[in-house]
Amino acid sequence: MITGIVVTMIIIIISHQAFAQNMGGRVEVAHYQISQTLALGNSIYVTYQENSNSGPGNVFFRSSVDGGKNFGNIIKLNYETGDASEPYVTVSGNNVYVAWDSSSLSDNSKHVFFRKSTDGGNSFGDAQLLDSGPQSGNTFIEQLATNGPNVYALMKYGNTTGNWNLLLKESNDYGKTFDKPIILNEVGSSLTSKITISGTNVYVSSEYYANCSPMCRQSDIVLRQSVDNGSTFGGQINLSKGDDISNYHQMVTSDNDVYVAWQEGQFPHIFFTKSADGGHTFSAKTDLSHNIGESTSAHLTAQGNNVYVAFYHYDNAYDKNNYKSGIYFTKSSDGGSTFSNPTLIHDYARPEIFGFAASSNDVFFSYGYEDTFGSPETLLIKSTDNGTSFGNPVLINKGLLWTGGFEGLAGGLTAHENHVYVILRSTMPVDYLYVMASNNHGKDFGPLINLNHEENKTILCCSDVFVDAPRPANIFQEGSGFILLLLFGIPVAVLCTVVVLKSGKKQ
Repeated sequence: MITGIVVTMIIIIISHQAFAQNMGGRVEVAHYQISQTLALGNSIYVTYQENSNSGPGNVFFRSSVDGGKNFGNIIKLNYETGDASEPYVTVSGNNVYVAWDSSSLSDNSKHVFFRKSTDGGNSFGDAQLLDSGPQSGNTFIEQLATNGPNVYALMKYGNTTGNWNLLLKESNDYGKTFDKPIILNEVGSSLTSKITISGTNVYVSSEYYANCSPMCRQSDIVLRQSVDNGSTFGGQINLSKGDDISNYHQMVTSDNDVYVAWQEGQFPHIFFTKSADGGHTFSAKTDLSHNIGESTSAHLTAQGNNVYVAFYHYDNAYDKNNYKSGIYFTKSSDGGSTFSNPTLIHDYARPEIFGFAASSNDVFFSYGYEDTFGSPETLLIKSTDNGTSFGNPVLINKGLLWTGGFEGLAGGLTAHENHVYVILRSTMPVDYLYVMASNNHGKDFGPLINLNHEENKTILCCSDVFVDAPRPANIFQEGSGFILLLLFGIPVAVLCTVVVLKSGKKQ
């Protein structure tokens, strides 16, 4: 009895830690964590990571080619020793590219590894080391992108001086070989960065700290542009031009237009700028939340001339207007030149647990919610008229929560053409990840599909110990041909107590 009560109390505490960490860091306190989802046509590609205190973390890949009705094998991407995390994915035709961070070399620093598949993600080749190998510093993958034979790996490298360099490595032969890295930041440090491609134009944006460390209260959103597939880049363009901190930015392209949104200020507002000439010049920044007040968690997407921005508003004493806390939405129908007044989508969901996607004429929101009895629910709100109006929230699952990806990447909600995918998770410490798929623009969804375990099998949190031989479905490690499982007959209640206590140390 006493053990059960202690376990329950600890789980509740960890849940709050997880939500706090999701906004401030890259790794949530969770056993399994979604990293990225990418939808193209009838296919969806998913990467996720396993966090563990009993051993090194692992990264995984899984895909479906029939609109999410069936998924292939769970592929463990890392086979080097050491802690692996943050797997990213990009796709072009049958070529699937993945990269992740790993502390696997003798210097115990972080490095970036890369693998490619030429059969749509059914199998992957050997891993390549993308950075320079053993060094006095750490290298992290920021994002992957591809266009035809060109593959781009955007990374950041932090040396012993405390500065972070923004590095871009490019392959022109479908990921077989990579050129030497290009350093994209001028002076100072570049932290969270994005890359997007439109034709031969390559755009890289980042949060840039010019003359002080990332601990100071001043940064800008900057962009560099290439018109020759990334061979050369123009000068750095300051998009925010502020005297405060600007961060949590998003960037998308639509033909020759480039759109960027971010939050700025000690009590932040959401700002937006656009380029209509392929990134050569940008408009003056626009405060999209000026009538509402303190806002954060900018989400951005575009479909043709329609540009959609969503954000979360905090109602506090500093705001002059009495707007409710919640998710707000604003749209532009003229390519980002003007925007509608922000409208409230939902006044409960917290900023770290809402998703945003658009496809064709549809705009979707997903978010986690707890009913009056504390039971988790996942709801979906959609528009079928380019965001002009939205329907009522629709309950698509009770008992599971929606879950997001890394730093605004498509994680828990993604859409393409008529396909909509929602990623769900069990409550903390998150042993299960699920997907629900709709192939009719979100009108209805198919059954839950377990992404990281076999159905009706249970894996205990943060431990490599399995009870009654329940094991992940179809997990295989290429090149090894065997599954590493430890089978012990330890009582479940005792093991859970040990596991939960250890989970609180994870960051």
